[in-house]
Amino acid sequence: MTFRIRWSFDATVSDDSSVSFARVLQVDAIDRIVKSLDAGESVTAQVQPSAAADVRLLVITATAYGADLTYRVGASTQDIALDAPHIFAGAGMIGRLPSAPNEFAFTNGLTDAVTVTVLVGRTA
Repeated sequence: MTFRIRWSFDATVSDDSSVSFARVLQVDAIDRIVKSLDAGESVTAQVQPSAAADVRLLVITATAYGADLTYRVGASTQDIALDAPHIFAGAGMIGRLPSAPNEFAFTNGLTDAVTVTVLVGRTA
């Protein structure tokens, strides 16, 4: 089965400068994981195994953001601050991840509970 992922970006600055685009990706599989974390809690989210080269789009969002909300990718020990939505599209960006995006370890160092969503679109 093939899935179509439509996504877009639009940024408008107060001086009327803007950047926008829209894309449609064809992927063979998608994973969408939603995890809730209480303050101080850590959880792991696993997606279907695949090589980083097969991933076309990775989006990580949360209900709150901050330097103390972090995640690790795969076996990496590098903490990445989820201080804004993270969008990795294309081999150039996905290849910069420290490990194949098959598992994410989230740690909520914020003072309130948070819900994290991971969306992965990949080829078979």
